[in-house]
Amino acid sequence: MEQDHFVRSGYDVSYTQSPNTKPIYILLMTYMRGGSSFLGEMFNQNPKVFYWFEPLAETFKKIMGMIDSRNWFLHDDLSLRWFSPRKKKTIFKLLSSIFSCKIDALPEYVLKHNFATNMFWNKSLSLNSYRECLEAKPNVTCRSFGQESHNPSVGRLKRILCSKDRHFGIRPRNIDLELSNTGLHRELKSLLDKLFHQRSSLYYTDDHLSRKLLPLENSSKDIQPYRGYLNTKVRRCSANILTVCKQRPIHVIKTVRMRMDLVLQLLNAIPELKVVYEWRNPLGILNSRWSSSKYHRISNFTLDTDILCKQMNFDLVTSDRLKAKFPNSMTVIKYEDLADNTIGSVSGLYGDLGIGSIPDSIFSWIVDNTKAETTSGPLSTKKNATAVVRQWKSQLDKTIINYIKDKCRDVLKLMNYDDELLL
Repeated sequence: MEQDHFVRSGYDVSYTQSPNTKPIYILLMTYMRGGSSFLGEMFNQNPKVFYWFEPLAETFKKIMGMIDSRNWFLHDDLSLRWFSPRKKKTIFKLLSSIFSCKIDALPEYVLKHNFATNMFWNKSLSLNSYRECLEAKPNVTCRSFGQESHNPSVGRLKRILCSKDRHFGIRPRNIDLELSNTGLHRELKSLLDKLFHQRSSLYYTDDHLSRKLLPLENSSKDIQPYRGYLNTKVRRCSANILTVCKQRPIHVIKTVRMRMDLVLQLLNAIPELKVVYEWRNPLGILNSRWSSSKYHRISNFTLDTDILCKQMNFDLVTSDRLKAKFPNSMTVIKYEDLADNTIGSVSGLYGDLGIGSIPDSIFSWIVDNTKAETTSGPLSTKKNATAVVRQWKSQLDKTIINYIKDKCRDVLKLMNYDDELLL
């Protein structure tokens, strides 16, 4: 194995690469509700692709705090959010570790995140063998959890946490069965659902776990063996990720947590990286956000619009600098084109990226997921894609449409969305 180092731009991000193979690295970048999940499936469904969906989700939460997603890159006053060299290094090292299959360099909170561990979350099919390993029957380490405790609640907790096939895929009903007649039921049900089933990671301090899980003995000693078991199992099972990563010649990361100036610096570190920048009409992005209960805040439509248009304009201008310095590194695709002519658009994209023809698995996925008679919800990729693209025309108020068109005037022009599309 040949050891190289990304030392450009002051970022030392090491990776290991086989001398006999040279994987293709692809970064899919767009905006929240910009159609990236749909685009991502064009790679996720390809058996030659190692695909990771939103690996920066927990990292952004940790390095930036629980800020609103619309403020990841800009403040409410429309000024750019500053990323310290340390934060940039954290982001770049994580991405490069995935691209180069250096899985042991990934923080445990990335490997424990719901996007990676949830067996019912098929956005990263490359991680399925990892998830299956996590859900295997617990070993003796887990069974020894809390064995020295005389508190009966610890025993009940152990039965929940160490039950067969449930330590990562735990559901509230599992807790109902074990704790239905105890005073601990309500708090554990709420907390464990958050720990194992929602989008938070399993990574908490011992003190936090003591306060939340153990009104039992006011000590973390009973939970520490279980945390140790989980961490050990995550590391052991992550070998499955490494195997899949090394077997596949195309490595793809999809993220909405990226700004174009960061991409430019990432290219300085990984010049062979290919970037796919997905455009979507900001009217469609904002309507999609407001249609989702998770992001719904149409009462703030002016601020939402101002922030999105400012960020898109910044990214578009910066992308010109990127293309001048790395003329063969960026490919642009419009979500509207992808929805209207999925097979043609994906064929063209694959050609631009030099990754061959579309496999049968993607043809099948396109047929199954783009002509649904009804949509499956705003967070689903199974829908009539052509109809969804222009839903904003019937769902947005005329006043809001005009405001967005005015504020995003430069963006719409730079993206070549002509007046006919906007009428």
